[in-house]
Amino acid sequence: MAYEEYRGFFHIGMIERNEHDAIIQHGTMTMVRKRALEEVKGWSTWCITEDTELGLKLFEAGYGAAYIPQSLGTGLIPDTLEAFQSQRYRWVYGAMQIMKRHAGAIFLGRTKLSWAQRYQFLSGWLPWISDSLGLIVTLVALGWTTMMWIAPERIYVPMPALSAAALALFFAKTVKTFLLYPPKVRSGFKGALMASVAGLALTHSVAKAVVAGLFTSGKPFLRTPKCEDPALLSQALRVAWQETTLCVLCIAAIVSVAMARGFTDSAALLWMVMLGVQGLPYLSTVVTATLSAVSNAERPKPQASSGTPTPPERALREAA
Repeated sequence: MAYEEYRGFFHIGMIERNEHDAIIQHGTMTMVRKRALEEVKGWSTWCITEDTELGLKLFEAGYGAAYIPQSLGTGLIPDTLEAFQSQRYRWVYGAMQIMKRHAGAIFLGRTKLSWAQRYQFLSGWLPWISDSLGLIVTLVALGWTTMMWIAPERIYVPMPALSAAALALFFAKTVKTFLLYPPKVRSGFKGALMASVAGLALTHSVAKAVVAGLFTSGKPFLRTPKCEDPALLSQALRVAWQETTLCVLCIAAIVSVAMARGFTDSAALLWMVMLGVQGLPYLSTVVTATLSAVSNAERPKPQASSGTPTPPERALREAA
């Protein structure tokens, strides 16, 4: 699922960004001209996504980049949901650091960035910012539903237009994934579904990283755990306790509206659907945590080395 979620970035996002000379530079499989690297004073130590920040600095200095959509090496994907979430948290927090430090270049055009480059970087951050706004909408929706239950004679169901707007944004994003993934990523429907669930499972982590990144700057660099011991289901759910709690609250809110308003009021019905959609990311996290724990429990344990590298060991050594 993590692999399919990554592929959309490399086979859709990076392809489009490359057409506008605005790719996201990575720390791996990257070559940088030494003279250009020295001119922009290398990687920044204040940023925990220093590779992406370096790429933006190079664009600001007037340099270009080229992206080759071909895998030239191998790497390791996080083994557990916790590692997957911590990796994405770092990426998002670092992006917020970059947005604040380079606000003049992005929003005011104070460097050599073209309009297309500025657009691509800003539009790349907007989905993450949208996730943080989604968290706020969820909390407000839960609070509003609680007030509807406490004081039904004073607090009414929100206007259908508000629920319809939130639903339209969600379904537009979902439809886009299922339209683009099969032809561009060649993942088929199954791959698109796995990518969608994995992406939704990261929503809460992304939202927290956006808020933390906008209001703080001193988070340390955290290495993404790789080849960690498998997590038990209880451990995985403990990691996702916030998402589990929000999922349960969304279900409780739907039940309370159904009991109080029934299914004949169209506004109430639309509000219940909206609550269900707002709860989907948290349900996806619970589902992903369960799948992660079950699949890791079934994974065969590595055998003791006989001295001769196995094919995977050779591949990792060659990659290293």
